[in-house]
Amino acid sequence: MLVRSFESATKGMLALTEFLDNTAMNLANVNTVGYKKGSLKQTDDGVSFELKNVLGPGFISGFNFVKINDAIFSPDKVKFITQGTEISAESVDEKHPIGFRLGQEGTLILQGAKCLKDGINQIIIELMNPEAGKVKLSLTDSFQFA
Repeated sequence: MLVRSFESATKGMLALTEFLDNTAMNLANVNTVGYKKGSLKQTDDGVSFELKNVLGPGFISGFNFVKINDAIFSPDKVKFITQGTEISAESVDEKHPIGFRLGQEGTLILQGAKCLKDGINQIIIELMNPEAGKVKLSLTDSFQFA
């Protein structure tokens, strides 16, 4: 009987810990420009997550890299899907920028990625903008394997 009490208490504490971790992550991401929290997914193609332009109309003139936890993905492993069009990140440059208007959404796919872990994952996206130069987004999101 005593063991069951400890087991119930332990489960309750673990649930509370997960709730607090998720709340902290949501608070940390609330000011992350353009990230759609909770969009991090493991797919058949790799890993995907969503972005939304909340700053204003602009252009993406290059993808330098995407990093999730300790795995770094070069542009040849990154696809960007927006408005029904799939674009290879390595084809985006100053001569071939992507227009990304205010409110527009897009999905980044990291081909072949198997880098997610249970719990909180660190994500860094470094891209280029013709007006601002190098833009780096750092964020976290949680993921749970089924």
